[in-house]
Amino acid sequence: MVSPDTTLAMIPERAESRKIEKLVAILDKCAKCSRFLQNEDPIKVNMLTVRLAFDDLIEQYDAMKHHLSADSRIVHSPDFKKGVIKILKGQNKLTKQEQSALAAFKIGANSGDDSVPVAAEEDGETIEESDDTCSNKILKMAEESK
Repeated sequence: MVSPDTTLAMIPERAESRKIEKLVAILDKCAKCSRFLQNEDPIKVNMLTVRLAFDDLIEQYDAMKHHLSADSRIVHSPDFKKGVIKILKGQNKLTKQEQSALAAFKIGANSGDDSVPVAAEEDGETIEESDDTCSNKILKMAEESK
C-alpha cells in the first residue's frame, strides 16, 4: 500500500503542472501532424505536404529544426527532395544538382529519349520547362483526381 506522504510527493507543484500542460499541448500538435502524415490519400500526403507540415512544426517549435528541416542529417538526398518539392509546387526551375537527382524520372529516361528537357538553373540563367515534362503530367493528374 502507498502511504499518503508518497502520494502527495507525486502531485506536481503549480509550476511543474504548467510545464506539463505546455508539453501536452506540444505533443498534441505533433500527434495531429503524425495522424495527417498517416493519411492514405496520396494526393493529400506527398513530399510537398510533408515539407509544409514539418515547416509548420519548426516555425512553432524551433527545437524541432534539427530533426525536421529540409537539410537535416536524416535526409538521404536533399537535391532529390528539393527537386520533387519544386515540381509539386509547379515551379519551373531546377538546379543542375536537382535535375541530376531526378534524371531517372524524366520522361523517356528509360527509352534513351532525352528530348524532354527538365528546367535547370545554370549561373542564374533559367532553361524553361516543356509542357510535356513529368512534373506537368504529375500536376495534371493531381488536379484531375481532385
